[in-house]
Amino acid sequence: FNEHLSGLTEKNPALEPLPYIAVFAGELADFSGDFGQKALPVLIRLAQLGASAGIHCVAATRNPALGVDTTLVKGNFPCRACLKVGSSTESLRMLDVAGAETLSEPWQLLFLTKGISEGGELLRINGTFPAAGALQSLCAYWKKACPPKSR
Repeated sequence: FNEHLSGLTEKNPALEPLPYIAVFAGELADFSGDFGQKALPVLIRLAQLGASAGIHCVAATRNPALGVDTTLVKGNFPCRACLKVGSSTESLRMLDVAGAETLSEPWQLLFLTKGISEGGELLRINGTFPAAGALQSLCAYWKKACPPKSR
């Protein structure tokens, strides 16, 4: 939207670019445990509406559950990342390919750019492994550097 808007602002200076928004859903197993079968449709709908509005949705889980309809999740979250898992079955459940069980370091991950069936690329990435307290200091810095603006 912002790229399209950059050409229109010359004609109409009242138009402003939208902020980049990301929604992070912590542990999917906690959502499922707290809200049962109601959690997944809400998360899927959030991802659908977010995609149409330019909001990036990120969902995480440490343990991909067998009872979750993975076709809905994979269809609405086409890009997926996976840290080291215990077996190739868990890797297949999350990425549709085996390989995440062979990662050697805790900061390595496999990233799927989009679904394998759609020609997605599987990348091996070295991520970050923050020390204790690093995330709190990073969040405090960003809160101070970029305070929220109300309209």
